[in-house]
Parts: sequence; C-alpha cells; structure tokens
Amino acid sequence: MSNFSFQNINIADLIQKAKNFKIHTCCILTGGIIMSLLGIFSMFHPGRAILSLAVFIGFGFVIAGISHIFALFAYKNGSVDHPCWFMTQGVFEIVLGFILLANIGVTALSIPVMVAFWVLIDGIMRMTTSFQLKKANIGNWWHLLLYGLISMFFALILLTRPFAGIIAVTFLLGVTLLAWGITAIFEAINIYD
Repeated sequence: MSNFSFQNINIADLIQKAKNFKIHTCCILTGGIIMSLLGIFSMFHPGRAILSLAVFIGFGFVIAGISHIFALFAYKNGSVDHPCWFMTQGVFEIVLGFILLANIGVTALSIPVMVAFWVLIDGIMRMTTSFQLKKANIGNWWHLLLYGLISMFFALILLTRPFAGIIAVTFLLGVTLLAWGITAIFEAINIYD
C-alpha cells in the first residue's frame, strides 16, 4: 500500500509552478522565433549592408537576453536548480547586443565571430542542461543534447570561415541563427511539454 496523501499536496504551489513553467516555455519560444526570423533575413538578404544586419542582430540579442532574465524572475526563489545560467546567458546576450548597437561600424566585421561564440556557449549550456534533465529522469533529455550539438556544429563552422566573403558570411550567419532559433523552438515544444 502506498502512503500517498492528498493532504500533503499544496494546490496553490502546483498552479504557480505550472504558470512559471508556461512563462519559461513562452520565453524560450519567443527567443527562438526572433532568432529564426533574423536567420531567415540574413540568408535571403545577403546583398544588404552587413551594417544593417548588425542593428537587427544587436536588437535580437538584447531581446533574447531580456527573455532569459525574465524567465529567471518568473520563478519563485529556489524553484530553479541553477538560476545563474539564466542570468549569465541573459546578461551576456544583452551586453553583446549593446556592443553591437553602440559600435556598428567597428563591430560589423566581427559579427560572425561574436555570434559563433554566443551560439557555442548556448550549445554547451543546452548540453549541460540535458544531462541535468537526464539525472531528473525526464524522458526527452536527449532532444536538448541533440539541439546543443547542432548549435555547436554550426558555431564551429562559422568560427572556421568568418570572413569568406560578405554574402557567404551573411548566409552562414543566417543558417546559424536559424538553427539556433529552430532548436530553441523545438526545445520549448518538446522538452517542456
């Protein structure tokens, strides 16, 4: 016989955790959609000046960073295992976005390298999270591991060929952003359902 008792369940806590989870999923989905759109723009408008791309990507980083920080504060204290990851990624994205926006002329040529490092860090964080999900016996943990590996693959390609030409770089940059965005969308749909 089980010792389960309905008296030990706090319905208000369960409802709050469900709301927090939904907000977190929406934030990841929003960031994924924004990065996917930026990736598509980069791929299909390579003739546009890379300076304008710096502006769009700068705003994208700021919004994605705000989404990560907002996701952290959507949870009550102690309900997230490693809140520093949310804060670290969010702050990193916001700072990178403002650097891009403040120094558009200087940073335009370094965009591919910065994006590659950002996607590489994000891929490593996804892989780390996947192992935590595995320890927690969450069945779809391997999806996040796969998404992290895909992100890292595209980031490494971008790092090895950052200045192959403006058209090639903007297309590869677009593919990398699109891959990151799609992996975030699938993360929101498949991991947190």
